Amino acid sequence: MTEVVDAGAPDPAESPDGPAIVAVVEDDAGNVSVERIELAPETDLAVVAEDLAAQGRLVAASFDAVVALDQPEVVTEADGGASSTNDAYRSQQWALDHVPFEAAWARTNGAGVIVAVIDTAVDLTHPDLVGQFVSPYHFLSTGSGPGMSTVPPGNFHGTHVAGTIAAIASNGIGIAGGSPGVRILPIEVLATDGGGRYSDITAAIIHAADQGAKVINLSLGGSAQSSSLDAAVAYAVNRGAVVMAASGNGYCTYGAPGCAINYPAASPAATGVGSITSAHACSAFTTRGAYVDLGAPGSSIIAPAPINLYGSGYVTASGTSMATPYASAAAAIVFAGQPSAAASQVVAALQSSALDVVDPGVDTCSGAGLVDPVAALDEFSINPPAPTTTAPTSLEAPRLAGVLAGRAMVRLSFVVPQGATAIYVRRDGVVIDTISATRRSYTDRSISPRTEYTYTVSAYSEQFGEGPISNARQVTSRG
Repeated sequence: MTEVVDAGAPDPAESPDGPAIVAVVEDDAGNVSVERIELAPETDLAVVAEDLAAQGRLVAASFDAVVALDQPEVVTEADGGASSTNDAYRSQQWALDHVPFEAAWARTNGAGVIVAVIDTAVDLTHPDLVGQFVSPYHFLSTGSGPGMSTVPPGNFHGTHVAGTIAAIASNGIGIAGGSPGVRILPIEVLATDGGGRYSDITAAIIHAADQGAKVINLSLGGSAQSSSLDAAVAYAVNRGAVVMAASGNGYCTYGAPGCAINYPAASPAATGVGSITSAHACSAFTTRGAYVDLGAPGSSIIAPAPINLYGSGYVTASGTSMATPYASAAAAIVFAGQPSAAASQVVAALQSSALDVVDPGVDTCSGAGLVDPVAALDEFSINPPAPTTTAPTSLEAPRLAGVLAGRAMVRLSFVVPQGATAIYVRRDGVVIDTISATRRSYTDRSISPRTEYTYTVSAYSEQFGEGPISNARQVTSRG
């Protein structure tokens, strides 16, 4: 059987309309927005960033880049034939035999949770998905607004991802999604050919968080690091969402010659997902790296596809694109079972309860291991979290999400832990400022040109004092 390997990490390309930057801006009321600004070829990013900072509180700015899905060679269409189970293709869903989603449904099937699918257009009329959607939206170069494209989807990808998460169970047709009780917020950011822009993805992440999505699925990627994209992911996590992102299909290990990292999976606040086979091995196509946090089934995954493209309405595909929605489904089930849990608690439960596969211990393909929603729910039974509305029992380390070098300035963005009242900003190990924990960004203007600096942050609360120090990020100031 020939399968499609999708959602890889192509080289970033300059915007087809000329150079542009993506700016994430937060106003005095705390509202966050995204601006895409076209630049003249000779324009300096640092100068534009300084101008934006003078107008308001700039969270991050970076050059826009093009992202695209790997083009499929062949997609294997479902060949029909019912199994002994209610859903016609359930017998082909090996993922449900290896990950206990169905066992979890006895406790919750994800009801009450919104999962954002940021992808290509979704077939909203698919019979296995009708009634599973809320407020479709699109961010494309032609503009943004409610609804998807008016033409039928020209790519199977978004429908496949949405169906893997939320296809209706026990309706006598098709498949069962991992969390069939959720509602999907479909956000179109990729064109029919799978191409898109970081600017649209950045805007879509912020929109999803503002619309109340508890899980954001990003089965896409690019190799360009972006402070703006990192800041958007951090914003979503601060709003309580888990951001699941595909590790990429590079057939390699990051760090080896020619092997590209995949963003936003590698963004500090994202949860990177690698692909596992039915033999509990690492799928050959998976890009391995330290940024991979969890593993999920991603080889030979059958799921819905646009009926206008595939008469059966189902295709089998392989890729970290296919693994990520199963990780998203697991997160949705945990959120549904623990509505008061913070995003960080959900990810921690998924990691601590994951089944150790591939290499012993944490590895670069599956991270902590293969997701197990039942075991993750049990983690809360053993160690129930305090509701997010009450005081935390400890102070976690902040996560430094984005670092942008400008002329005579460095801009930081970070994820603030629950309960923090202040943030200590460190440069080269020395505290240089203390700011309110209501802030999510900081500008350091006391620097020398063309100098390398290392930044970290830590949180403070009156109850616990200073907490652990964050991850470190290095940056070289501009001249």
